Amino acid sequence: MDTTTSSDIAESKTQASGQHDKQLAAIVDYLRAGIHNTKQLGIELEHILINTAENRPLTYGGDPGVATLLHDMSEEFPQKSFDAGNDLLGVGEGKTLVTIEPASQLEISAGPFDTLQEMAETLEQFEQRLDRYAGARGARVELAGYNPYASSADLPLIPKRRYAFMDAYFEKIGPYGRAMMRGSAATQVSIDYHSEEDCLRKTRLACILTPLLSLITDNSPIFEGKLRPHALMRTKIWNECDPDGILPFIDKADASFADYAEYLLSVPAILAPCTTDEWCASDKSFGELYAQTQMTTADIEHALSMLFTDVRIKHYVEIRPADALPVPVALGYAALIKGLFYSEEVLERLLDDFSSIRIPDILAAKEALMQEGYEACVYGKPAHTWVRTLLSYAREGLDRDELAYLAPLADLMRSGETLAERKLKQRITDEGEPDNRDMMLTVSYKGYFDDGAVFIDQREPIDFPCCEGWMPPVFIDTTAHMGIGETRRVHVSANEAYEEHTEERIIRIERSKLPDGIISTPIGEMVNLEDPTGQTYPAKVVEITPDEIIFDMNHDAICKALNFEITLLRAIDLADTLR
Repeated sequence: MDTTTSSDIAESKTQASGQHDKQLAAIVDYLRAGIHNTKQLGIELEHILINTAENRPLTYGGDPGVATLLHDMSEEFPQKSFDAGNDLLGVGEGKTLVTIEPASQLEISAGPFDTLQEMAETLEQFEQRLDRYAGARGARVELAGYNPYASSADLPLIPKRRYAFMDAYFEKIGPYGRAMMRGSAATQVSIDYHSEEDCLRKTRLACILTPLLSLITDNSPIFEGKLRPHALMRTKIWNECDPDGILPFIDKADASFADYAEYLLSVPAILAPCTTDEWCASDKSFGELYAQTQMTTADIEHALSMLFTDVRIKHYVEIRPADALPVPVALGYAALIKGLFYSEEVLERLLDDFSSIRIPDILAAKEALMQEGYEACVYGKPAHTWVRTLLSYAREGLDRDELAYLAPLADLMRSGETLAERKLKQRITDEGEPDNRDMMLTVSYKGYFDDGAVFIDQREPIDFPCCEGWMPPVFIDTTAHMGIGETRRVHVSANEAYEEHTEERIIRIERSKLPDGIISTPIGEMVNLEDPTGQTYPAKVVEITPDEIIFDMNHDAICKALNFEITLLRAIDLADTLR
């Protein structure tokens, strides 16, 4: 006989309500602990690792495999992390953490950084190390939003128990759940917030910008081993995995941390901590899962990691829609985010521009951009107009010395093309190899000596015909068969890349014929001089007179062994450049 009384039920409800309020307070306190008067940046970049000989993705335990690669890397990244079965799942050093995603995508999480320069140095040094270790194991690194060499069903999970439960959960949702876990790769940038209000307004703006940021960074030409059916494949994947991928409270004028905490407690937990097996599957929400137990900091952090929204709030705002990008473009994306979110004037202007936008508008923008790309109309204007506006705002929000980091992405934004579109247009031989001979190429590159000292950092993309005589032979030979978005590193012996020093490369130009940005450059600094055709040439300011400036176009690298790091951004027919 059931002896439960109405007072017992009321008391139970009161206790549950009290516990719920305690959870909300704990989550809000956690978020408030992230308030800082700093303007730092963090970045996460996921890599796809390929067996070069077999042209297939690396698995965790293969030969070569990601586990072996991580073990090798631990020589320079000595901080190791293991799962319960003693499988190596991560290594780290300082501000750099290297971990493995569900299907052996390798992720670097780096930061926080005070400057873009610090971020660039850390990321570029890591890429050089990763390229070296991968090459030694017969593997190569690719950066794309979706694995171009296999379907998700052919990509096995790493030995991490939680991923098996997550995979089972997403498989119930449909084919895109498995695609999200196993095939996709992203670039994520994190920004600080200095108050609760600041956090919520940045979160709202990031949600509104998500469709446009996805367009700008679209780098997924292949989906499930075939040509993609439409643009922005990762947008489609995330929409299918979480139809509520936009935080539901961003339209509220008085949105607060409590709204975010309430939302967090309402979402499926998928996983529950277990005393025996670390993780077990759960069909409860986080609120139900912790109805009788107070959430610890670790519990809150786990719950936040299980939100599959475009934007997440932790101790920072995590902006997540971008595809995995080549490093120069990824740095450009970080510069774009910094310029848009860390200038108070630009931030307020953007919030005003988008003041009328609501969640249905964001959803409509995603659909339009997936179907029409840059030709779509979103938020009342053509997409290309908004993209150029964002570029202009970002340039305003950055310091002069930060604009160089924005340049590779700016080249894409001005062109109205995505990396994915450029890849689809690239000329390919019958053997499946890119063929760039006699094409006009756009690259960014860096040159450094064997001791690591950089002698040129050409972030502003340059164009040149891939023909003998136009660039040093090493450039022509290296870029002739590179894919769009690919980065290659090449070593050349002394004097192979540059000819001997000559007086003919010392030039004098009247000040009246130079732009203000070059006139203000101090002696010893490098500039890019532009000829009437638009071609740029690096030169050093060596003397300044009242009437003219003298430049040395001889290279510091003459007669030295060199290393070049070249990223190919575009390849088009020479004939198209004359139209």
